[in-house]
Amino acid sequence: MKLLEYEAKQLLKEHGAPLPVSRLLISEGSLTDTLQLPVVLKSQVPIGGRGKAGGIRTAQTEREVQQLFNELLQREIYGFIPTAILAEEALEIKRELYLALTIDSSAHVMTLVASKEGGIDIEANSQGDQSSLLKLPLTAQPTSQQIEQLRNHLELPETLRESLEQVIASLWMTFTIEDALLVEINPLVLTKNLQLVCADAKIELDPAAAFRHSARGFEDKQQSHQFVVLDQQGRIGAMANGAGLAMATVDAIAATSERPANFLDIGGGTNVEGMINALGEIAKLPKVEAIVINIFAGITRCDEVAQAVIGAREHVEQLPPLFIRLAGTNEAEGKRILQDARIAVLPSLDDCIKAAVEEVQNV
Repeated sequence: MKLLEYEAKQLLKEHGAPLPVSRLLISEGSLTDTLQLPVVLKSQVPIGGRGKAGGIRTAQTEREVQQLFNELLQREIYGFIPTAILAEEALEIKRELYLALTIDSSAHVMTLVASKEGGIDIEANSQGDQSSLLKLPLTAQPTSQQIEQLRNHLELPETLRESLEQVIASLWMTFTIEDALLVEINPLVLTKNLQLVCADAKIELDPAAAFRHSARGFEDKQQSHQFVVLDQQGRIGAMANGAGLAMATVDAIAATSERPANFLDIGGGTNVEGMINALGEIAKLPKVEAIVINIFAGITRCDEVAQAVIGAREHVEQLPPLFIRLAGTNEAEGKRILQDARIAVLPSLDDCIKAAVEEVQNV
């Protein structure tokens, strides 16, 4: 169950996370009693990549607030139309970091993931440099030694150790008490006055535990809209995990002489059946003659992607040639599975796109 940003921040606030001053806007109204200008207006839709899609805007005046509020309510973001806009104080940003608690399904343990580089391009920026990510397996709340290891990795001064500890404690309590599968802060902002603030948040709750939290009133959001047709005449389809990486893949295809047929973010934790169905949706597009698969695995594992590719070849009618790049969790196993099935894995996204373009232009 994916929560909207404001819902995620409600939970984080209850567990002591430092958050921007904010107000949820359902209808037009003045902000002067709550927030100081300028403010950031954020479309509330259950998908990433809002910034690049025009779903996050900054208003300098009260008049701009009203104008942008109305514009955002009418702007579709990858198949979703918001019913509310979150208005937040504009932070003075010194650095953007990344923190997440998730489940490592291969090791069956909770994992703390951190990067000293956060923001909208975290998936794309990390795909070639896994050393930027710190992954700490956890069986209990992080120890003082682990907090210190995290602080050093994020290159934060000693004076911020207590603040960092507060952030981690709030993530831990949110994850464990609320039965979460993912609690992600991206970005965790270090402000110019050296405060840590959870500027954006993504939370996925375990639907099997929903009966324990019925009073919350959160509703599951449909995830099928993460598949969006961009061009019915496009000859190259795309599949990636993470909205940022999916957008980077689409942009890279668009930079060639070909047009991307679709946007598809399979998200985190999508099972093999879901990935097979996703490839089937792309294959149904009338002009698609090649599909680029760009995976930087975290929750979604490379071996699961490999099994989905093999399953798609068996069950998806008229599946076009696949050009695959795999990196991240269980990368070696995923490549071995595909190699055994005589399916090639290419070293980079650029190699995939170059090969896909050659394929469709030689058809």
